[in-house]
Amino acid sequence: MSLLKRMRASLARLIDTTYVNVTFRMDRQVAYELLPIIKRMALGTHDAWTLINAVKVFFLDQRPIIAVHKGGETRAYIEGPQYACGSVTFPLGAQVFVDRAGWVNLNPVEAHDLHLRIGKAIDEAILRWLGEEGQLMLASPGRKERDRQIDDPVALRQMAAAASPALPKEEPANV
Repeated sequence: MSLLKRMRASLARLIDTTYVNVTFRMDRQVAYELLPIIKRMALGTHDAWTLINAVKVFFLDQRPIIAVHKGGETRAYIEGPQYACGSVTFPLGAQVFVDRAGWVNLNPVEAHDLHLRIGKAIDEAILRWLGEEGQLMLASPGRKERDRQIDDPVALRQMAAAASPALPKEEPANV
């Protein structure tokens, strides 16, 4: 292929990013697991983009994010994969963003320590809140399946009801 044709093809790929033809070979047992995921990613829906964004870091030159802890003024991105060293499993590192200060890079030992501390703090906060609200007694051994066609509208009505006392009263039109 001439240099001109290769440049045209590269430019066309940059301009038209909506469709990409992909051909690959895989073992049947792997295909059985991967094909439903690939079909979901090809739909172009919000769920598909969420799935694509979750897996794309594994194909880039960045470390995959294995955990994100978001606070009001901070975000901690724990980077993986994790490696077992003796009896301890370490992430490759972490990057922490602090508002008004910037980014802090952590080594594997610091990332492991921070990840453990955040996990303990989350557990304490959740268990304390569940106890205060009396929700812990309502726990069941199985996770409830969500029927989004029913549960989502119910959740939206609950949000609107909870927010309505906080909304400002509308001014009369004749004032």
